[in-house]
Amino acid sequence: AFRCGTPQWQNRCWTMSRYSPFAKSLHDLATDDLAVLRDVAEGWYVEYKRQSIPPKLIAKSLSAFANQYGGWFFVGIQEVADGSRVAGSFPGVPLSEVPEIERAIREAVKDGMHPSIVYDHVVLHGPAADIGLSADRAVIVVEVPVGADTPYIHSDGRVYRRLSDSSAPTAEHDKHVLDALWRRGESRRERLKGLATRLPKVSQSESESPFLHIFISSDPLEQAGRDFVPDWDSARAVAKRGPVPLDNVFPRTGGFIARQAKGREHHDRLVTWEFCREGHSFFTIPIRWSALKLRPAGLAAWLDDYDHAAAFISELSAANVSWGRVLDLNLLLCGVGGIILKHRELMQLEGISGPFYAKAQLHDVWRTIPFLDVPAFVTQLAQDGVPLVQDSTILCPPGDGLDSFRVIPAANVSPDTQVEQLVHDGLTLALDLLSALGVSGSALMDGADEDSTAFIRASIARLVKTGP
Repeated sequence: AFRCGTPQWQNRCWTMSRYSPFAKSLHDLATDDLAVLRDVAEGWYVEYKRQSIPPKLIAKSLSAFANQYGGWFFVGIQEVADGSRVAGSFPGVPLSEVPEIERAIREAVKDGMHPSIVYDHVVLHGPAADIGLSADRAVIVVEVPVGADTPYIHSDGRVYRRLSDSSAPTAEHDKHVLDALWRRGESRRERLKGLATRLPKVSQSESESPFLHIFISSDPLEQAGRDFVPDWDSARAVAKRGPVPLDNVFPRTGGFIARQAKGREHHDRLVTWEFCREGHSFFTIPIRWSALKLRPAGLAAWLDDYDHAAAFISELSAANVSWGRVLDLNLLLCGVGGIILKHRELMQLEGISGPFYAKAQLHDVWRTIPFLDVPAFVTQLAQDGVPLVQDSTILCPPGDGLDSFRVIPAANVSPDTQVEQLVHDGLTLALDLLSALGVSGSALMDGADEDSTAFIRASIARLVKTGP
């Protein structure tokens, strides 16, 4: 459930499914709110269970909701026996059984269907005199949104949909219905592909410059139906904070844009954060580069701040490399970690700690030469020669389906843990990127073992000073 930061939004409820029996969002529910279910019949959107059922049966109900209109699954509620199918009593389940029921729900979602659905749940504890729920019992409420990655196929090989007032999901065999479910999922998958792999337009002067684009979202297929309208002052504060400060912040339709414009050409595609109200972030980081040509002295001056630049240039000379574009990858880890941290901080204001799904895209990196200021990388050049990137555009990780996205684990960030989180998040993507640009895995790991602390500290200091 979303509770946006500004006062005018705080009382607006967002639900994950199209229908809600409640006048408030899931995580705002109190136990007494269940009383409204006495007038809510089991059917298209609602299913009541007196007690826990096996994970395979839970999977039937939840996948059926996701394949149809979304819905609500309750454990610990008994429907009346007069045929009206409304909630008749609220016996709940013993508190000692709640962890096992939650585990069964997770198992149903993880192993009982493919792909897994998105869901959310709360446990409402007694006592609640209005509904007769005692202090040692609870009701579990599961909310399932309309599925976006349809069809959801049960582990028995069937597709279930919620039909009318049936309490039992019905297996679907109709080809036209299955095709419609597939088209629904395909349209969402195509939208995600477009969001994650788009290439922003750049000026003519930047047409040969290499860029890194990163898409991050907690709800990439937009299954939760959430709208995020952040408090402007809070969003601006997050954008302007270090270690990647974005000083140029302004609204756009459905979100905002923040750029690192101070001291730079304002019209260029600079370090840019585009945020849209569905909760998606799209970042651009220009990759620092220099033309090698026939001027090793100029390259040495360009890499003057680095400890192993001379050894790197010596290996270029030994390999008879006299021209090309050299990519400075030494800020990549902290730059990537810094922008992920911004998305994490903004979403954390609304109680969302992850997980987040990320896809990176390197653009215009054809025939570039990587440089990483660690001894192990210089050793790689001496042993295996100088890498030369063979593709202009590279997706990291490869593929455009949701299962190909890198998952950034949930975490709550505080000022004391920001640097640690920056490094952790940065490594999640940076290792993929460095490998795609020709840095061997052994060089990455050896470099991390040899002097990672000094390298990271130097990268953060340089990042604060110069920007990505």
